[in-house]
Amino acid sequence: MRAISAYGIALGAVVGSSIGAHAQVVHVPIDETQSSVFVELVTDIGRDSDTSPLGGFLDIELDNYQSPGAITVHDFFIDVLEPIDLEIDVFLVGRFTMTAQGVTARYATPGVPLGPVVVDDSGQFILTQVPALLTGVVDYEATGVFCDFLQGQQLPCSDVIDLSTLGPVLLDTLGGTVTVANDEVTIVSSASVSQDVQGFATVNADGTIVGSAPVPMCEADLDGNGVLDAGDFFLYLDLFVAGDPRADFEGDGDLDAEDFFAFLDAFTAGC
Repeated sequence: MRAISAYGIALGAVVGSSIGAHAQVVHVPIDETQSSVFVELVTDIGRDSDTSPLGGFLDIELDNYQSPGAITVHDFFIDVLEPIDLEIDVFLVGRFTMTAQGVTARYATPGVPLGPVVVDDSGQFILTQVPALLTGVVDYEATGVFCDFLQGQQLPCSDVIDLSTLGPVLLDTLGGTVTVANDEVTIVSSASVSQDVQGFATVNADGTIVGSAPVPMCEADLDGNGVLDAGDFFLYLDLFVAGDPRADFEGDGDLDAEDFFAFLDAFTAGC
């Protein structure tokens, strides 16, 4: 009975694989030593900028972990590790200062994958209009014409803004390159967002995100491409019939029916 049911389940899985192969999600930590954000405050009469290293993670899925042709983003968390200090001071005109602290950006709808989008032959991909939730606080203070403008908009000349109250913002782009070499996935990505500041200034943020993680391992993924599909099933059959030690899924040194059933269990369970 086990032989009939297990074979039926496995055969169904193989048939199903023609509709869609099953790949694994990779958790990619952001390398704080290579990742940073450039933030610029722009007004009609001046501008200032500051930088900070970035931390966090990206959860991605590739359609093939040997030669990727598509990428899906499942989640991300970007942490601005240092305060951002910006100041515009124009003699006899006015002064505007702004400090952002504890700023993070997280994917607004985890569980709803972004993509898949195409990875071209050079490894490049791009996602647009990516929803993110911000946390952190921004405090500002204005004098002179800056204060006059704010008061004209019935806004205070100094305030503290809780970014979590703003709701989702849209990252204009989230893209870059993804490569696989030496059993390691490397992503070099960029993200950008532009935000209005009380109607008289714009904050532009451009981030560079770099991270690497091992190619996911899966016992039933016999061809090692990171995708569990019909190719793995038929490869196991070939190994089993040939008496190849790689078909010894029980690891007891004997190649028998129990190894076949152990592979079937792993295959139908998925990765």
